[in-house]
Amino acid sequence: DDDVAWIIEQFMGLKSHCRQLRLTISERLIEETLLVFHRDRGVGIRWARPRTEVGFFSRTIDAELHDRLFLFVAPDRAPFYDWIEPPFGWQVALKFGSASHDIIEACLCFALDRDTAAVFHLMRILGKGLTAVATALSVPITGFENWKNVIDGIEANVRAMEQQSRSEAKLAEQEFYSEATKEFRYFKDAWRNHVMHGRSTYPPEESLKIMNHVRDFMRHLATRLGEPSTPYRFSGCP
Repeated sequence: DDDVAWIIEQFMGLKSHCRQLRLTISERLIEETLLVFHRDRGVGIRWARPRTEVGFFSRTIDAELHDRLFLFVAPDRAPFYDWIEPPFGWQVALKFGSASHDIIEACLCFALDRDTAAVFHLMRILGKGLTAVATALSVPITGFENWKNVIDGIEANVRAMEQQSRSEAKLAEQEFYSEATKEFRYFKDAWRNHVMHGRSTYPPEESLKIMNHVRDFMRHLATRLGEPSTPYRFSGCP
């Protein structure tokens, strides 16, 4: 009976792998065989039968695999495809939930060597950060396709802070928004305008640099800012 239990356990593991690979025919055949094994468990199962079934499954799985395309992810890019926690960290995931789709897509594109596409998604992520800063400073967001107008409005608010009380908290607030403004202007001039208007493509080393820069900047913004009532939408790696 222990041998039968072991056979059933192995077949159930094989069925699980077939399900993950969407080998529907093989999965269904294994399921049918498991039903027979469970039915005949009381009267005993001859070892010749599982061996026959394994040979049949092997041919069926091989036939189905011919219709599947498998991609290789280089070791240095694998962490961007196979993650357990949110790629930009929990604080960004919870504070900027609407950016979760683009964060995941940016990482997947980078993992699969689609570097310019990764930069495109990274710039969309920054758009969520820019919206949060503008909202916090009551800067109207109109014509958002033109970052310059929004950044200019933020910068005007930062300059106005110089006329306010110079408490430690106000100085820290001014420094935070001043640094954010400089970063957004840098992102706009260095990458955002070029990738959004199809003027540039990016090699791997450049896209990785941008990825790290955007990730660190969004983490910095998340220490003070976030989106109101943003749904948490991280679901793990593909």
